[in-house]
Amino acid sequence: MKNKNNLIKIFIIFIISLFSFNQINADDIIIDAKEVEIKDGGNIILASESVIISDGDKINISGSNVKYNKVTQIVEIDGNVLFIDKERNYKASSDKIVLDRNNDTLSTFGNTIFNFLDKNNEKIIFRIKGDNSGLNNKNKIFEINQKVELNNYENNYTVYSNKIIYFQNEELFKSYGDTQIDYKNNLKINTRDISLNKKNGNFFSEQKTLIKDNFENTFNLSSFNFNFKDNIFKAEKIKLLDKDNNQLELNNGYVDLNSNELIGSDFNLNFNKETFGNVENDPRLIGRYILVNQSEKTMKKSKFTTCKNKSGKCPAWSISANEVKHKKDKKRIEYKRAWLEIYDVPVAYFPYFFHPDPTVERQSGFLFPVFINSSNLGFSTQIPYYKAIGNDKDMTISPRIYTNNNLFIQNEYRQAFEKSNLISDFSFNNKDNSSSSHFFSLYESYENDSFYKIKIETVSNENYLKKYQIKSPLIDNYGVLNSYLLFEKNTEDYYFSSSASAIEDLSKVSSDKYEYIIPNYDFSKETYLNESFFDTFTFTSSGNYRKFNTNVDEMDVTNDFKFTTNNIYEFDNLDSEFNLLFRNLNTYGDSSTIFKDEEDYKIFGTALMNLKYPLIKSNSSNKNFLSPIASIRYSPTSGSNLKNQKKQINFDDLFKLDRVSNKTVEKGFSTTLGLEYKKFNNSNEENLNFGLGVNFRNKEDDDLPTSSSLGNKTSDIIGYSGMNITENLSFNYNFSIDQNLSDTNYSLVSMNYVSNKFKTSFEYMEKSGFIGDESYLNNFTEFELNRTNSLAFETNKNIDQNLTNYYNLIYSYKNDCLTASVVYNKQFYKDDDINPGQNIFFKLSLLPFGTINTPNLND
Repeated sequence: MKNKNNLIKIFIIFIISLFSFNQINADDIIIDAKEVEIKDGGNIILASESVIISDGDKINISGSNVKYNKVTQIVEIDGNVLFIDKERNYKASSDKIVLDRNNDTLSTFGNTIFNFLDKNNEKIIFRIKGDNSGLNNKNKIFEINQKVELNNYENNYTVYSNKIIYFQNEELFKSYGDTQIDYKNNLKINTRDISLNKKNGNFFSEQKTLIKDNFENTFNLSSFNFNFKDNIFKAEKIKLLDKDNNQLELNNGYVDLNSNELIGSDFNLNFNKETFGNVENDPRLIGRYILVNQSEKTMKKSKFTTCKNKSGKCPAWSISANEVKHKKDKKRIEYKRAWLEIYDVPVAYFPYFFHPDPTVERQSGFLFPVFINSSNLGFSTQIPYYKAIGNDKDMTISPRIYTNNNLFIQNEYRQAFEKSNLISDFSFNNKDNSSSSHFFSLYESYENDSFYKIKIETVSNENYLKKYQIKSPLIDNYGVLNSYLLFEKNTEDYYFSSSASAIEDLSKVSSDKYEYIIPNYDFSKETYLNESFFDTFTFTSSGNYRKFNTNVDEMDVTNDFKFTTNNIYEFDNLDSEFNLLFRNLNTYGDSSTIFKDEEDYKIFGTALMNLKYPLIKSNSSNKNFLSPIASIRYSPTSGSNLKNQKKQINFDDLFKLDRVSNKTVEKGFSTTLGLEYKKFNNSNEENLNFGLGVNFRNKEDDDLPTSSSLGNKTSDIIGYSGMNITENLSFNYNFSIDQNLSDTNYSLVSMNYVSNKFKTSFEYMEKSGFIGDESYLNNFTEFELNRTNSLAFETNKNIDQNLTNYYNLIYSYKNDCLTASVVYNKQFYKDDDINPGQNIFFKLSLLPFGTINTPNLND
């Protein structure tokens, strides 16, 4: 029977008794169409033109044509098919859909789109497009094939693959074969065989992965693990190529898209060959650990060089450092505890230095916050703010707020001019309606061969700097202020400097605290003598006028005429130097303990001959250097009376012309004998050294400082020694031993031990006898508990007074994005308004940003 009446809808209701669907009795199928045809005794139903099918209350299907086999329970729909499953929260559209009601499966053919909805079936959560698909409704497993596109609207990413299977119960997607991901229009990810856990927010693939971001960075990953909830992707091996063709390789790395940080270990950073101006070189930096973000790259145990990379060959020079920081805002690369190496041989040590980096920029922002709890001042919080005012100036404002409403503000201003620099530091404190402040400023100017320097230091209260523990590059002493004006000129012909100073000793009473030195000058000129016994002639002149202790005046002018010749004896290995000095000393004193209370003029003369004969012995394991040294000096004139001055002589002083003072000479005849020994291994590392010397005099010189023993007929035995016991442990000892070997008048003993986890250093000093009466002990110890935690302890003890001056206990914590430290400080001094007390410093450091652009960073 066929009905062709287009104006009347025909409803055919088939009641299928005992029909199982989804392992429960199913509702009736209702077919609504303009044309319906029934065949095979009612077992086959054909419908066409605006077909609408309802399978219970949950499933609705629309299309152009439908074929329903009542026996096999298979429904075939084609022509702009739309399938809606309200129970499973999805819509499917395709060219053709086949529904197997017995097996509860769904198949699509041609262009297919699955829209997965929220629980209310209103909002599209994600969409999958493909050509063909299969769906097992019992297990809720979707398989989409050929040119598959998965769009996630919640997390804003798109996945492209030839095959994706969706496990709806587990909210798990798996792609097969080549897979591409567009993440938030910021990352383009190319990989294979992705597993996507929607519930945990995680992509994972064991295949090699290529990622490109909007900043022209390219990441090559050995594998791929991306948590899009935390915005972090990880890999065992990462290669990063940035837009400037700098290439970074590292292990066990991850990129945090929230903090824009790249972190890893065992890295190799190969800079663009043009970075340092020579395309023939291979600038590179290798090390143990690296953290890269927008404005800073921090590296540990690193080595840097720009030399050509030759296989099996060490570079001509390199810099090895415990820590390297590539700072974008300061336009420089900074090094801490660094060695300059020539062909892998250490030649110079730098606790800190930097060199310019032309690729970086300065940025304003908050610096490390510091929290302080002081028994004298209470608890405070300090959060500095750095402001880049322009290309040539910046400032740091550091407010410190105390819980007792005590307000402290410190401001540091810096400006660079064409040929000069200015830095100033100012602080202000307001407490209990009274205020205190300090002002330090330094101006330096360079003009061809001239140099100018002006420094101003002033405080409103003598204990202000110490009480508030004020830190600044300009402050190096809490007890003495030194304001001065300095001029220097250094040409090929001569050197000249002049200064005026006002010195304030804050520990003294007001009437005696000031010292003025106006003026102070130095002049020197060296002339090379040809065809003469002497090689050079040097004229130097120096002098100053000093007023101190309220009513003490001192003035001196010294003029030196020195003749020098080297290697006057033609012997192999013998180093010789002969000096002839004529000295004119002019002095004036008023209430002085050194100079006469009248004008005084003296002329001195002295001659000095130094001889050194190095002996070398080498074998397969080490090199040994033994050098006998002799120094002979004679002066026919008496010198100035300096016996009350404090002067300590070390080994290096023994063989200098002015070993006591440049305002006197040593009268009579004296000889200094010495011996030095040094031992090096095959790596040119010094394992052992010592030196000792003693001075002999024909007559005692009572004018020399009694604290030096040089005025005696036989001086102390003065020397030094050092030993690198192991690679980690070293020992040093400087000494001054009585000529009878019965007493030690000076001892300075130091020991250092350094390993990966533990380091400690001790320094013990003792003076006795004529040298003085003083002794102290210093110790610093640090222990690394693990990669993120460490403890350190340092102390200084005055042994004479059995008094511990201070000790600090320091705890530090560090992870990939945060550094924190707690310092417990105990101080035992007592001033008028500073009691012996304890302070707790807590410092929180948010790691600044770095130079290689990581994803989602803007310049």
